[in-house]
Amino acid sequence: MERRAVNQEIVLAGQGLEYNWAKDHIFVKTPYGLSDGRVTVIEDTLKPGFLLPRHYHKSMIEIFYVLEGEIEFQFD
Repeated sequence: MERRAVNQEIVLAGQGLEYNWAKDHIFVKTPYGLSDGRVTVIEDTLKPGFLLPRHYHKSMIEIFYVLEGEIEFQFD
C-alpha cells in the first residue's frame, strides 16, 4: 500500500474561499487539492427564505450538521 503525505490546513469559522449569493453564503473549508477532490466541506449560512429546488447527486453524498436555527428537508 502506497502512503502519501497528507496536506493539513486549519480553516477557521468565517474563513475560506467565499461565495455570497442572495440567499446563501458559503465558505469552502477543503479546497479540491486538499483531498484530491474526494471530500468537500463547506460552512453554509442559509439566509431567510433560502430554497434549493429538489435535486439529487449521482456520485456524492451530502451530510448536514446544523449548528443554529432550523431547516426543513424533503426526501424521496
